[in-house]
Amino acid sequence: MKIKELANPVYISPGHGLSVDKALEIIKKVSDPEYKLPLPMHLAHKHINKLKK
Repeated sequence: MKIKELANPVYISPGHGLSVDKALEIIKKVSDPEYKLPLPMHLAHKHINKLKK
């Protein structure tokens, strides 16, 4: 699934008790076309990079 144009696709894999369709539905709800990653992943990445400095 591509979230943002010119970005690499995000690969979605369901976890225990979660279907592929439900995983895709969740990712669509937390995605923002402004960012390359789904918002929770974007915020985690931003936070960890801040901690590294």
